[in-house]
Amino acid sequence: MEKKSVLVTGGMGFVGANIALKFIEEGYQTILYDITQHEVDFLEEEKERWRFVKGDVDDWRKVLEIVKEYRVEGIVHCVLPIASGSMEMTKANFDACYDVLEVCRLANRDKQVFLYYGDGTFGLNGMEFDTFVRHNLPIVSVISNDSAWGMVKHMHRMWYGEDRLTGTLLKTGQRYDKVVEALGGYGEYVIRIEDIKPALARAVASRLPACINVEVDPKPAHPVTMALDRHMGLLALGQ
Repeated sequence: MEKKSVLVTGGMGFVGANIALKFIEEGYQTILYDITQHEVDFLEEEKERWRFVKGDVDDWRKVLEIVKEYRVEGIVHCVLPIASGSMEMTKANFDACYDVLEVCRLANRDKQVFLYYGDGTFGLNGMEFDTFVRHNLPIVSVISNDSAWGMVKHMHRMWYGEDRLTGTLLKTGQRYDKVVEALGGYGEYVIRIEDIKPALARAVASRLPACINVEVDPKPAHPVTMALDRHMGLLALGQ
């Protein structure tokens, strides 16, 4: 039986590499697409089970060729900007997402689209569910709900202390899923990890724009936040 293939854009980054590893462990033919290749320890142990293709996600024609060549069944889009600035953020967050969706359309891949983001991001983009409902787009989102502007909160905690978190905290257990329901979509609130997969299955089966609002531990800081903290510390020291 032919193995299913998955393409991970930004596959050499922290998030992309960790997601790729999960697909590798599940037996998928996994293609990592990124503008740079470097050694990732836990992927090196599985190097016979994945392929690297160098390229920029802006080159959608190349991405389309990969999708067709490897008969890709799914794309996990994990591209992050490699430099700070509004243009870099726009390129990674908007242009690249559009390019990936355009590749799916041109490849005739009528597949399920999933979004994964935090509760702070929902505050910025939540009303896009009105667009999804009006255009009958059954996109399923998963919110990692830590009741905070997570990166900002942890940076403040590391720099100023636990008593200096003003403006970084959000309401605990906020029901963003109910907002989506009010707009005409499907929503569920999940507090146990074992309930996530069944909730996703129900969301997909609803054929509605859906929000799976998952309550997560607010204490861990993302490794990207830790790396940024170290980088900013070196800049402050003039290194």
